[in-house]
Amino acid sequence: VNHDYFSKRRTLPVDIYLAVVTQAGDMGYCFAEPTIEITRPGESPVVFGYVTKEKADEIIEKYIKNGELVEGILPENYHSINDIDK
Repeated sequence: VNHDYFSKRRTLPVDIYLAVVTQAGDMGYCFAEPTIEITRPGESPVVFGYVTKEKADEIIEKYIKNGELVEGILPENYHSINDIDK
């Protein structure tokens, strides 16, 4: 897996959502790296595992833009970055 793809700034189309991209620590999904967590407005966070460049593009096109579920969602057994102060 090319982890550099996720560690470098990437330009996304402006017609999607305002996004904040951060690097996170261990969420308990080391077995499924690289992982990404996405929180759509008004929805609970979703974590995708085994994310490749192609999978990231699919997640952007289907899940982020249209809310369509995409294969690769990991079960929720972590705390979101939003839960840290709670």
